[in-house]
Amino acid sequence: MPVMMLRVKCLYDFEASHEDDLPFSEGEVLTVVNSDYADGWYYARNSAGMEGMVPIAYVEALPPSNPPPPLPNSRPPPESPKRGSFNLPDPYVNSAPTYSNNAPVESTYVNDPTTQPAYANEHIGQSGGGSYGNDDVSNQDYSNQAAISAAAVRKKVTSNQKRSAPTADGDDDDDFGNIYDDDWDDFDDSDDDPSITSGSVSIGKSSTKAPNDARKRLGSELSAADADGGMERSSGGAKMSWFSSGKGLDYLLGAIKTSSHPSEEIVIIQTSEGPYWEHKPLEIIKCELSDPQKQTKLKGMKKFLAYQLKSDIGGNSMVYRRYKHFDWLYLRLRERYPIVCIPPLPDKQVTGRYDPEFVKKRMYRLQHWVNRMSRHPVIGRSTVYRHFISADEQKWKDGKRKAEKDEFKESAFFLTVKRPSPANIDLGEMATKIEKFSGFAVNLRENLKTLNNRSQQNLKLHRTVYKQQYCKFGAAFKDISQTLSVDGRPNNLALAGALEFVGDTYEEMGKLYEEQPQRDYIPLIEALWEYNGIINHIPELKNLHLNTVNKVRSLQDQEELGRVETEHVQQVSDRSKTITYAILAEMNNFQADRIVDFKDMMKDFLTQQIQFYSKITERLQLAAERFDRVNP
Repeated sequence: MPVMMLRVKCLYDFEASHEDDLPFSEGEVLTVVNSDYADGWYYARNSAGMEGMVPIAYVEALPPSNPPPPLPNSRPPPESPKRGSFNLPDPYVNSAPTYSNNAPVESTYVNDPTTQPAYANEHIGQSGGGSYGNDDVSNQDYSNQAAISAAAVRKKVTSNQKRSAPTADGDDDDDFGNIYDDDWDDFDDSDDDPSITSGSVSIGKSSTKAPNDARKRLGSELSAADADGGMERSSGGAKMSWFSSGKGLDYLLGAIKTSSHPSEEIVIIQTSEGPYWEHKPLEIIKCELSDPQKQTKLKGMKKFLAYQLKSDIGGNSMVYRRYKHFDWLYLRLRERYPIVCIPPLPDKQVTGRYDPEFVKKRMYRLQHWVNRMSRHPVIGRSTVYRHFISADEQKWKDGKRKAEKDEFKESAFFLTVKRPSPANIDLGEMATKIEKFSGFAVNLRENLKTLNNRSQQNLKLHRTVYKQQYCKFGAAFKDISQTLSVDGRPNNLALAGALEFVGDTYEEMGKLYEEQPQRDYIPLIEALWEYNGIINHIPELKNLHLNTVNKVRSLQDQEELGRVETEHVQQVSDRSKTITYAILAEMNNFQADRIVDFKDMMKDFLTQQIQFYSKITERLQLAAERFDRVNP
């Protein structure tokens, strides 16, 4: 009698964050090879014969069936991984990566786009290292060589790491306690816990991922570090778990019961270009982060970094906020305004978080995040956001508790939306429009991924190959100059001096190439990373609207059969238009911002490029003029 094989159906998309993981798509059917592989994990095989670990919470068992014939290259599952304490991989313990044969360090953002940019081998504002050895560089493939690869690092991590299986509600079973307690500075923070990692943002891949929490994100992954040897984690974004859990239909079906009226009214206006959030430019908040301070509490036992945040609310307000406070705000905003495309926060640093260059880099990223939030017509005027950037510690507790107990979050958010009336829209037509927009976003993400990869490659070339070759070229001229200087005739000494100046010029050009990326490529990569985080939310909007339309159509079919009252169907249809208007308003806001953002991004980039090549031209012109002084 054949052995009955367990087959499971995938409930969500799952992207591999470790080399042992088996990625799958929603609806895919897998065969479980080992059902007792690890706590919360199956070891399974897909239809292509690929095997790996899959989280049990992401799948559901199918009725038993006879086992399929064995695949030609089927292999027994590996032994369950050893359970032990988490150890930092060696490449991250060292203060800096090492180099082999002058090959540029492989950026994790190129080969592994699920991490935030790690700029080749340097911080913002620092110069790269490396010797001038290995003269033969003509046949090197600079896009593929690396001293450190993200895959090798993850392999090393996986061998010793105790893994917690992600759950459908985004809780990976870590014991964080009450991370958002009443005391402003006392809730737990992974700033002080090097064992906490988080999920990351993916470029170039659109998927309906399982819901996750902003603090405990799915697909936990160690990213390759910046040059200080630290590790970062990125805020991938809390998905709309309220919809996947079934609560998403509560508003649509009229099942939400609240005990109060919303304190905010989010207005949508109809324009010639479609629905938009009501925008009041005069109410845009100006915020500035500065003066990061290392502070302590518990008599110095706990240390943390706080940033000064100034805003023009109430004339002029100033507060200090830690990174974990921004993380708290991110989660509140995602819950309260679930269809707003909020970019991720800067990555979480486990080691080296007090390094001046890291602090500078994080503050730069937080400033951009705050600027975007302040400009958004919904977030910038929201109560929780304004309270965050202006409330002192005395006022904070009441506002914090109120925000966490807000009844108008998740699906109830739509109760606060005021749309144009009458709503003369066709759901089917709008579904096509939203689907087209989603396809546009997917293509744009692929384009941004390509541009990011090219930018990363150019950045590495500037800091390694170009720098080295110009310095070597300059050294060759200086060698000739030194040889010619043996002849003491005046005209020959003038020639030797001119050649030495040429050598200095090319060595200086090498340094200019090394330093230039911090002015053009790094800001460009930062902007691309931010946009990727925004685009990651767009599939959520499409899926939300698709589920809404399907539910309305299902009720209309039941109405024809006399199973549902006409009045109820009309009410549901009316609420579906509110959801549709809100999605269209966010779509149009994204498109309007995109034009301004890309204009500014490219203008800044090209301006820096022009200034760079102007410096090169000026130095070459000076070198050429030195030969006018050489008399035959």
